[in-house]
Amino acid sequence: MTNQNVLKNFVYFFLFLIPIGFVFSVVIIEMLFFLFLITFFFFSFKKYFFFSEFEKYYVIFFFIFSLYIALNSLINIENDPHLLKGFTFFRYFLLITLFFVIKQIYNFKYFTFINFFIFCLIFLSIDALIQSILSFNILGYKIDSGYTFSRISGLFKDEFILGSFLFNFSWLIFIFLFKNQNKGQIKNILIMALFFCAIIFTGERSATIKFLMFFSLIFLFVAELRLMLAKSFLVGILIFASVIFVQFNFTYENYYKKAYLKLEDKNSKITIKNVFDRYYFLPVIKDLKFLKVNVENTKRNLEEKSLNKKKDELNKNKNQIQDLKITNLEIKDNNKLTNPLSEHLNLFENALLITKNNIVFGTGLKTFRNMCFGKMYEFSNSNCSTHPHNYYLEVLSELGTIGIVLFLMLVIFIFKKKFIIENKKYKTLLILFLVCFLFPFQTTGSFFNNYNSFVFFFILSNYFYLSNNRV
Repeated sequence: MTNQNVLKNFVYFFLFLIPIGFVFSVVIIEMLFFLFLITFFFFSFKKYFFFSEFEKYYVIFFFIFSLYIALNSLINIENDPHLLKGFTFFRYFLLITLFFVIKQIYNFKYFTFINFFIFCLIFLSIDALIQSILSFNILGYKIDSGYTFSRISGLFKDEFILGSFLFNFSWLIFIFLFKNQNKGQIKNILIMALFFCAIIFTGERSATIKFLMFFSLIFLFVAELRLMLAKSFLVGILIFASVIFVQFNFTYENYYKKAYLKLEDKNSKITIKNVFDRYYFLPVIKDLKFLKVNVENTKRNLEEKSLNKKKDELNKNKNQIQDLKITNLEIKDNNKLTNPLSEHLNLFENALLITKNNIVFGTGLKTFRNMCFGKMYEFSNSNCSTHPHNYYLEVLSELGTIGIVLFLMLVIFIFKKKFIIENKKYKTLLILFLVCFLFPFQTTGSFFNNYNSFVFFFILSNYFYLSNNRV
């Protein structure tokens, strides 16, 4: 085997591990990135170095943005002494150059990589449908009853991010469809329909809404795909209805019915509505007691026993009946389900309060958790998390106004990037995706989380590569 063939096999092996790494472990991604860094520095000394294809002002801007994050960590060192967080951010810029570097190593076929990634997405979609019907997937991972069957995790097991993962790489599906729009129409329609249903079946509100938004924008602005998307939508509805039918007739008898026997509250009936409880993002679906009653009943029964005991005691003293009424009201309030939207709004409010007190530089990278859990300010609510669940508020509270200005400049630079004529159709798809991905009025993960950062800059890596290279 020649050296060129060895190099070719290494490149493809490296690329094919990327989607597997995104599914199974960020550690795999970190290891792959380390190998890429070695490659990057080796080829940086070659005379045909790729920055000629990568406009200088993008290089300068990313350097300034990364430098500011590093300096911000020094400014806010009292909030978090772990300086490494800020000084390692520059590696994400190097990730953007991934395909540029690989092109210099070997003139690889971009769509060979895309096709393999598509295969992984289809596999995950089918696995999600299997788990949705059988309540366990091909690896035997069961639906977590603690989530009231509202989430499908698939191969992610205990992490309920399958919907987000499918949305984050949905642009690949559309690029694939654009590339193959004149061949294999039935195959393309089935792929899109399966993918469409899989995201809905995950039960993730944010991912579902963003994908429907992305799907709608492409339908409106990309005329070439309009007919195929309409057919895919109709096929998707048929698949969705079929899966719901199977769920009610199979899953009810084999799983739901057994679970019903464990319910302490026999007034909680399991009906076809419970099947739809999984898709709680639909506003018409209200709280349907199922399985979570196990947890709620245990708590409520203890409270009722305590109340009955108090009643016996308080009957001896009628003057204390009023206190009992108050207690009843408090317990009734405590039994109410927490509204996820209100929790997020509270986090947004906390992020704005942190920003108000650190308007210029913020509090430092990944310090929202320290400020919030540490009760550094007089928050009007007790809701806290590791991040404020919104990219823009996270950047604003942790990097200040300077940081948010640089972040917004990054977004503008991305949208203004020029594409070669042959690939302008792909730019349209990716711009529409980024509009949904970066939509400001939504709940999100942490932008500075290693996994999410790798996803975002991997998307940019494809975006910048397609801007200058025919595929």
